[in-house]
Amino acid sequence: MLLVRGGDERHIYSEPWEKFIALRHEHLKALIVETGGLGRSKIAQILSLQLPALEHLELWLGSDEYGGNSSIDDFMLIFSGDLFPKLTYLGLRNSEYSDSIATTLVNFPIINTIKVLDLSFGNLGDDGAEALLNCPAVNQLDILNLYDSCLTEEMVGRLKLLDVEVIADTEKEPGDRYCSVSE
Repeated sequence: MLLVRGGDERHIYSEPWEKFIALRHEHLKALIVETGGLGRSKIAQILSLQLPALEHLELWLGSDEYGGNSSIDDFMLIFSGDLFPKLTYLGLRNSEYSDSIATTLVNFPIINTIKVLDLSFGNLGDDGAEALLNCPAVNQLDILNLYDSCLTEEMVGRLKLLDVEVIADTEKEPGDRYCSVSE
C-alpha cells in the first residue's frame, strides 16, 4: 500500500511528487492520495502510473478553493475499466461533484467489476443517490460507502433496501452541500 497525504494542490511539493509520478510497480495493490484539493494535473499523473496489480484506488478530491480543480472528465479512463483491470475498490472521496460521479459512473463498465464504491465525505445528494438506486449493478457491490454525504433521511432509507452494505450516516443537514475535508 502507498499512502500519499498532502495539503492542497499548492502544497504537494514538486520534488517528491515528481519521484512519485514516475512510479512503476508490478505488485502495488493499494494507492491512496489524501488531499484537501487534488488538481486535474495530479490526477492525470496518477492515471499515468503503471500499476497492473492495483486493486484499491482512493482519491480525496477536495475543494476548488484548495486546488481541487478536477471534473468528471478526468476519470473516464478509470470508468472504462481498462486502466486498472484488477480494481475492486474505487474511492472518489471528499468531492464537490459527487452527484456527477454517481450519475456518470453507473453508465460505465467499472460498476460491474468493483466490489466497493466509496463516495464518502462528498456532497452526494438525492439526485446522485437516485442514479445509484436505478443501476442494477450496484446490487453486485459488497459495500456502498456514502458516509457524511448530503442525503435526506428518505433517501438513506431507500438506499438501505439495496442488497449491499450501505454506509450512509451523516452529520450534514440536507441542503448543506460541501465536501468534508478541505485542509
